[in-house]
Amino acid sequence: MLTKLLYYKLIWGVNMILVQVEHYLSKEGQKLFPEWIERIAHVLQDFDGFISIKRLSLMDHPGECHLLLKFENTNKLKDWVSSDLHDQFVEELAVYCHKKPYSRIFKECQKIEKIN
Repeated sequence: MLTKLLYYKLIWGVNMILVQVEHYLSKEGQKLFPEWIERIAHVLQDFDGFISIKRLSLMDHPGECHLLLKFENTNKLKDWVSSDLHDQFVEELAVYCHKKPYSRIFKECQKIEKIN
């Protein structure tokens, strides 16, 4: 076990914020979702504290629309969520939603990476 651990580095106190969001979209909304995320990603590139955005798909439910956002900290996430740009993107997608999106916020508190 110890020799196996030598191939990984342990990082404590990372404190990145991850937000997983599921959007409940119509078929038309599902088709537009990838392009919608690309446009958000383009805007977020210049947004302070933004790290990444990913589109996720459940293996057994590929039609569901999930995204994963990563920010430096909670304040940077709050800045994005309270921005006019965020509101514009949410309103744009709202016409295709069956119900309100479901969000979960996570704090990255420990990270183990493989060492090459």
